[in-house]
Amino acid sequence: MQASGGGCMVAASLQRGTYMTIRVAGLIAVGLLAAGAETVLTTGRTAAQGLSTPEAAAQAFYAAVEALPVRGVPDAAGLAMLQPLISDDLAGRLAAAEEAEATHAIASNGEAPPLFEGDVFSSLFEGATSYQIDTCTETGAEANCTVSLNRTDLSGTTDWSDTVVLVKVDEAWKVNNIVYGGDWEFATTGTLGELLDGLSASTD
Repeated sequence: MQASGGGCMVAASLQRGTYMTIRVAGLIAVGLLAAGAETVLTTGRTAAQGLSTPEAAAQAFYAAVEALPVRGVPDAAGLAMLQPLISDDLAGRLAAAEEAEATHAIASNGEAPPLFEGDVFSSLFEGATSYQIDTCTETGAEANCTVSLNRTDLSGTTDWSDTVVLVKVDEAWKVNNIVYGGDWEFATTGTLGELLDGLSASTD
């Protein structure tokens, strides 16, 4: 009888231990799920806050441009990097220009240079080595930010200013265009949108 009672006590103890283990595991799982949900929400809030002002959106855009793997019209991978930071209109123009570049490359069997080899995002063909977002002016759902750019290399130093045009989309600011401000000979002039439209039309 004592042995049987001991066996019952052991069994009960094991059941309590199993219950506690399951309960603790459940609490840990709930905690991990809650933490994961909070991380997702925090990440989403951070991303939204990152584009909540024209200055922050312009800063994020130029940082992404600086990290692009290729010059000229961005390829599909480059466009994917820029997509969260630009308007649908600019994304469509970039995609159309990239398609024109691909069509041109196929037609020339890859022997002709790209339609545009320089930096499409600045007045200087070679692109900038540094930038600074200066002043931003908001007018309703549109904003203009003056950007000071610089290129310093073995050939010397070039300073200029471009203007980035942003639009507000669902409480976030997105880059919609760039007005080139370079005033030297052979500078890229006009706007980014005009340049991209010209490239797209060249293969029609």
